[in-house]
Amino acid sequence: MFGLHQFTVLVVICYLFGSASSRSCGDGWVERYGRCYHFSRFSTHFFAAMYYCKRIGGALVEIDGSHEYLTVTNLAKAIYFPDFFIGLTDIYSKGVWLKAKSLDFQRYFKWSPGEPSYGDQDCVQVYRFDSKMDNVRCTKNRHFVCEK
Repeated sequence: MFGLHQFTVLVVICYLFGSASSRSCGDGWVERYGRCYHFSRFSTHFFAAMYYCKRIGGALVEIDGSHEYLTVTNLAKAIYFPDFFIGLTDIYSKGVWLKAKSLDFQRYFKWSPGEPSYGDQDCVQVYRFDSKMDNVRCTKNRHFVCEK
């Protein structure tokens, strides 16, 4: 049986390690596997999200592979985060998906069935309910995730 003493020790350990990770990233950031993530508290369009992330010392999250994708989507699920922008766009050339800051080619995708669709949907969001990617208009307001 789990006693009061064990519970108190567990709370203290969680507090200390939680504080250490936030100290290494700064207030409002969460550290996982050597990277820091910030989950916005508001929604805005893609370009304002890029600007905001830059202002706070980061960039829209650029997914480097399945491990990072799972890390970000699991963190989002844990806090019931709504649909959110990631740093991925084909605004420069239709169907050529580039990372928004680095302009590197995106190599990892987890599209929803039937996606990507084309037209004027040049930015990528991640759906809350199934953690899959969907391209949307960059002018839509969405929450977003920054990284540093």
